[in-house]
Amino acid sequence: MEQRGPIYRALDGGGVAIGFNAAETYRLLNIDEFPPPAGVRSLLTFEAADHDAVARLTVQGKTLGATIIKAPYGTFYGSRQSVLRDPEGQVLRINAFQSVAAS
Repeated sequence: MEQRGPIYRALDGGGVAIGFNAAETYRLLNIDEFPPPAGVRSLLTFEAADHDAVARLTVQGKTLGATIIKAPYGTFYGSRQSVLRDPEGQVLRINAFQSVAAS
């Protein structure tokens, strides 16, 4: 119940969460211009230690060849995240929940 919203649901597997996004999510993350192949829609999210780590890891990703789709920003639910596309075209997020950053 902690990981749900109007366009997102997640199952917590004890250290790994499997999330399900509505199509609207892709527009909000600026990745509707990079549509995944038909029938395959996956988006990895890597949890960072805190909000500052999101910025550091985003720069590191770019240095390693990723394209920044959406620079670090604050979400409406208090997280800080960025969206990148790796050299092979896979989209990923780097995220730090507010509760993680506050601890």
